[in-house]
Amino acid sequence: MRSILDLLSICRSSSRSARPAPRRPGGARFIGAGAAVVLACLAPLAAAVTPVILVDDELSESSVKLTDLTGGVMSYFDRQRQLRQSPIDRLVQLRVVDEDAAGPDVLDEPIAMLVLVDGQRLAGQWDGVDDEGQTLRWTSTHFGRLSVPLEDVVELTLRIDEAAAGRGGDELDGEDVVTLVNGDEVRGFVTGLAPDAVVLMPTGADETIRLPMARVAGVRVANPAEPRAAGMQTVTLKDGSIVHGRSLDLAGRRLKLDAALPGRPMRPIDLAFERVARIDFTANGLALIPFADLPRRVVDGGAVFGYVIPTRVVGEDLLLHAPITLDLEAPPTAARLALTAELDLAGTPAGVHDWADCELIIYRTPDDDAPVRHRLNSAQPQVDINLPITGPTIRIELDAAVNGPILDRVRLRRIRLLNIDPAPVETSDATHL
Repeated sequence: MRSILDLLSICRSSSRSARPAPRRPGGARFIGAGAAVVLACLAPLAAAVTPVILVDDELSESSVKLTDLTGGVMSYFDRQRQLRQSPIDRLVQLRVVDEDAAGPDVLDEPIAMLVLVDGQRLAGQWDGVDDEGQTLRWTSTHFGRLSVPLEDVVELTLRIDEAAAGRGGDELDGEDVVTLVNGDEVRGFVTGLAPDAVVLMPTGADETIRLPMARVAGVRVANPAEPRAAGMQTVTLKDGSIVHGRSLDLAGRRLKLDAALPGRPMRPIDLAFERVARIDFTANGLALIPFADLPRRVVDGGAVFGYVIPTRVVGEDLLLHAPITLDLEAPPTAARLALTAELDLAGTPAGVHDWADCELIIYRTPDDDAPVRHRLNSAQPQVDINLPITGPTIRIELDAAVNGPILDRVRLRRIRLLNIDPAPVETSDATHL
């Protein structure tokens, strides 16, 4: 499949050989044959571009129109409509902008979900068992029927809403947990699966019990997590599926990659690009840590005039009210933090916005003697922050300024933390896609 630059080269050659069009009276020129050739070439290309957001290894974001990705090189139109090429070695993430939804990461509702020890997630349907209940059959929405050993599973969700409602965020503590459709949980050790039941030895019991599949919302298995294989990119689909693979190639709105699916050797798969929500270029040893995965705790403040105002997480945003000091716990390999801080004045009359006046202070470590400081008020209601960190604890402090803690509400948006994998990364088929 030819890249867009190959096609443009053909267009230019064709246009040079075409005769110029005659000039109209007054100096205007008809669109000649050469221009017509170029327009004819560009028309299908323009229709094939996809709006995406690129995140580089300094956590800078760019909105571009993606055309293709081949040989480890991405082609796209920038904001000035100039055609650019860029190697993916320094990219961290590509997010597809869903122009028909509220944001780029709006996901389709999956039917059911299987989560593996290496972080892959497969939307699909339960399809029975093999190997005396030690292997489950799973029909993936995108990849067909798979045979997955129970030892490779960390979570089987058969009913999305009921499983999430019953989870409660508890740690497994070495136990397997079966969540029932009524929200109850049964803990113990999953000895196997039956075609119509989960076989469980409850904690403290001497005999196994069978929990009918019709009553099961989900199963969490205390299998230890395993690292993603070296050299793998990570593709997230709009139904929440996550697949690891090498040799990414995008052309004609089809994404091809060599995928590492359970129970199969590495083999090529082909996906419609409209199914893709994002691509994380994890083969480079770089990855974004989801904000939801960062432990956080309030170490000071959190009350205004005697009333406790807790921090709140709304979607991927963190809402704070001065005065407060908050610690985020990051991995020791975290290297950079980026976020947008803005006054959260929604629903308040414009005439009182001048009361909002606060100072946001970010400490790279709790004892940082040169923290980053930004004043937020009606004259500067928003600021973008991007700085290297040394972690693992990042301290965020929000202090009231001259007007006291009146309307000193701040929303932290697009919190992005860059993690660098210290382990060696295979370069064959990894950085040269």
